[in-house]
Amino acid sequence: MRPRGLWQQAGAGCLRGLDMLMAQIVRRLLPALIVAAVHLGALAVGQAQAGDLYAVDKLPIDASGASPSEARDKALAQGRMRAFSIVFKRLTAQANWANVPEVSNAELEEMVTAYTVDNEKLSTTRYLANASFTFSAAGMRNALRRWGAIFSETQAKPVVVLPTRAGLGWSNDTPWAQSWLSVSQRGSLRPVVVPMGDAAEIAMVGGVIPEAATWEQVAPLAEKYGATEVWITQHSLVPGGVHVNLVSLKADGRKPSKYTVTANAGESEPQLMVRAAAMVRAAFEESWKAQTAVNYGIHTTLEAAISFNGLAEWVAIRKEIADIRLIQRMDVLQVLTQGARVRLQYLGRLEQLQAALSQANLDLAEQPSGLFVLAKKGSDVSQLPEGLLEAPSAAVDTNAPTPVSADGAPVTDPAAQTGQSAGMPSTPSAPATSPAGTP
Repeated sequence: MRPRGLWQQAGAGCLRGLDMLMAQIVRRLLPALIVAAVHLGALAVGQAQAGDLYAVDKLPIDASGASPSEARDKALAQGRMRAFSIVFKRLTAQANWANVPEVSNAELEEMVTAYTVDNEKLSTTRYLANASFTFSAAGMRNALRRWGAIFSETQAKPVVVLPTRAGLGWSNDTPWAQSWLSVSQRGSLRPVVVPMGDAAEIAMVGGVIPEAATWEQVAPLAEKYGATEVWITQHSLVPGGVHVNLVSLKADGRKPSKYTVTANAGESEPQLMVRAAAMVRAAFEESWKAQTAVNYGIHTTLEAAISFNGLAEWVAIRKEIADIRLIQRMDVLQVLTQGARVRLQYLGRLEQLQAALSQANLDLAEQPSGLFVLAKKGSDVSQLPEGLLEAPSAAVDTNAPTPVSADGAPVTDPAAQTGQSAGMPSTPSAPATSPAGTP
């Protein structure tokens, strides 16, 4: 009995010692864990918002009325209009922002598919809250078409941003990095991501500086975040403003650029840096909108040979095509074991279609015959069967506009619809029609 008691006491002592050791470890690691959790939360929120162009989160609303319900209704109506304006500006070029369409409250209520309110405060005559609104993508799209707006829905892959300190490389523990974190959390056609900056990532690229960085240095980090571009940014405060040096790194090379932002009266350094980061990002976003904004009056048809390696890749490519809103319809004309022949009806210009496909890792290249070849980036298209590479038939006018209905959707012949499920190959004997990217 005695030895057993001794063992029990010894075991209890060991457990108490382990508890004390774990408590010390937790106390030492807790600050770092909190910082990492906050950063990870901010990153997750930023990515979610970037992916949903039609959602506006936590918009402050404030209105007064003769009663609490009247004040609440006014605040929500004002919030819907402000949220609509934010989404409109996301999709259109800055030159059009002064022409935000006037929309009635009834129209906005129809376009909003969901809303939530938080932090409500009310009195007998006033209502305050934070409201989040989600608009119908199809409703917003159709409304913009009716108003004749030229807009873009092609969202670029995320850009990884590395905020660096002069001569010291990348670090997230700086006001400059925090500035980029704040602007990365807003919905955008050109989403930006500031990496977590853990030990593994710092080991990858921690020492990069704008002057000497190469794509080979940052490619592993870009791949981790699903990006094909990395910005290395550096700032320097000067009297009356801030200078920003930025180097854009991609697989095909590097492009440096410089910006100067003048300080506003009474603006603090942190406020100036946030505004500078936002202005740099806005410049790239405007360039992307100019490249991808679509005139929905242009409807074009082309024929393409699609290269794939097996059924699974064919199904995956069809899914990618179906997710591209510019492509209104795809007719499958022929399917073989290593390729297919399709006819695409799409909106906008050819280079806009190519840009949208590129974001889905698909390349579309025109051949001397006038036929296009579509394939996964980097894949070998030399194995395409000869039968798929014949010149397009004379019946296909690649410049002819496609008839459209009042809401901008293409008019198709119901008799041509086969009912084939998207993503499934057709038999070579009969062309198959499938909508792709139709709102």
